[in-house]
Amino acid sequence: MKKIVIIGSGFGGLASAALLAKTGFKVAVYEKNSLPGGRAMYFQEGDYKFDMGPSWYMMPEVFEKYFSQFDRKPSDFYQLSRLNPTYRAFHSDGYHDISADYDKLSHLFDQLQPNSSRNLNKLIKLAELLYKQSMHRFIYKDFTSIWDFMDLKFGFEFITKRLFVSYDKLIKSNIHHPLLQKLLLWHTVFLGGTPKNVPALYVLMIYVDIILGTYYPRGGMFEVVKAFKKLGEEWGVEYNFNSEVDEISIQNGKAVGVVVDGQFHQADIILANADYHHVEKNLIPQDYRSYSDQYWSKRQMSPATYLLFLGLNCKLNKLLHHNYYFSDQWDKHFSCIIDKPSWPPDYSFYISCRSKSDPSVAPEGGENLMILIPVAPGLEDSEQIREKYRKQLIVKLEKLTGTNISDCIEVMKISTHRDQIAQHHAFQGNSFGLANTLWQTGSFRPGNQSNKVENLFFVGTNTIPGIGMPLSVISAQVISDKIKKIYGSEITGN
Repeated sequence: MKKIVIIGSGFGGLASAALLAKTGFKVAVYEKNSLPGGRAMYFQEGDYKFDMGPSWYMMPEVFEKYFSQFDRKPSDFYQLSRLNPTYRAFHSDGYHDISADYDKLSHLFDQLQPNSSRNLNKLIKLAELLYKQSMHRFIYKDFTSIWDFMDLKFGFEFITKRLFVSYDKLIKSNIHHPLLQKLLLWHTVFLGGTPKNVPALYVLMIYVDIILGTYYPRGGMFEVVKAFKKLGEEWGVEYNFNSEVDEISIQNGKAVGVVVDGQFHQADIILANADYHHVEKNLIPQDYRSYSDQYWSKRQMSPATYLLFLGLNCKLNKLLHHNYYFSDQWDKHFSCIIDKPSWPPDYSFYISCRSKSDPSVAPEGGENLMILIPVAPGLEDSEQIREKYRKQLIVKLEKLTGTNISDCIEVMKISTHRDQIAQHHAFQGNSFGLANTLWQTGSFRPGNQSNKVENLFFVGTNTIPGIGMPLSVISAQVISDKIKKIYGSEITGN
């Protein structure tokens, strides 16, 4: 039986493991941390349980399609509920709730900008077209050249709909009220970019957000991680935690195994779900790298994040499950991420308060908070900077909620650049992977197969199709199909 070693257990690695084991490969996963999930790990202090990574469960059909290959459903493993309102948007003049009911959302648009719901509807129709075409033609496709992307019908849509412009320009040419613009532009952070460097093609995300909706798995995102791991176990996947791969052994251009804690483990195929840059820079000899240091220095990585986790022994009545604070300095904040990388003097931020939907994540009468500021990757990450932003966020949060939060804190933890590097070898401390800019989409992303090592493959957010939980699962589907196609006739070999 052919043996595959998977390095890392993020969603890409976990999803690949079960698929490849089902195909007939012997699969062993090596994970440097004590838990699976990659960035989707959790930590717990007392009765407070915090998700450390993804907090938005979107594109549910991707998960349904994945589990259906095993004659299973997501509901066999975890329970989902759609959030309504989807989130609360705070701004300098108050807040608005963003309803999952499209009629109510349209009314809000018309209330703030008369007749703007017409243009919203036009954008939704465009987004739906792009989403369905992308899911049908491209997202599950193994891109090896730009010609894989340029399907004639899609190319016509791309040109006639002016999708080569920025996401920012497309939205602002249709919607003129500043708050409404922000409601449609915030998605770009989770694509790993900013409104001005993400192409208009990704307007499809407003269909994902507004029409398909946002869900929550009871117990948190780690319940989804556990589901993928359990599925792999059912198919015989071997998981090894606290087992960091120090080297990929290569002989005559072919990977023959990995070294973990000084011990060699043989493999016929290596699939890396670890950070792409880390694998090439630190795990294989320079002569076998597909991409140079110069290549990586020119890549646009996703934002890093300043994360503040708080366990409070009081209730915050003004918060919903998902909350945004949109700063009046919106453009300057994004400029600090891309144009002039620096810590922002003022900023927009996101607040997750899962205890509003799930009492199991905090003690009775308490709240579970994660506050996130998108910041540039590669910044200095000192204790002084961490403390400065902690104090600022507490003040801002107290102002938003009208509650003296300082007296309620029972648990507090900060995570930013150096934690991402230490825990995940994340290049420049980024939080999401390689940004989905125009020139980092499809075949412009690092390939999912090494150019120099014939049996070394990649899966996850730094290769195709892109960033996020659903796309990591799709990445696993794409690479698993590719490996099966190449090695399928040899599965039962020695």
